[in-house]
Amino acid sequence: MQSVNEIMSFLETGNWSSFEDLISKCSLPECNVELVLNFLIQYDFLEVDEKKQIFRLHPDMIDLINRLDENKS
Repeated sequence: MQSVNEIMSFLETGNWSSFEDLISKCSLPECNVELVLNFLIQYDFLEVDEKKQIFRLHPDMIDLINRLDENKS
């Protein structure tokens, strides 16, 4: 679960990122990052630009995360 949390924290900005960006920012093994990204892509949590090979958290997911954070307060 820590792997997912670390990756989600990085993606919450909503900025486009490459796999290499994520690997360099996270303290996780490459294989863990790849597994989490594949899961997020499979369930449409990420938008993917296959041509540029970049991705970002889907805006609806960012909205959901923000709503959940507001409810915690």
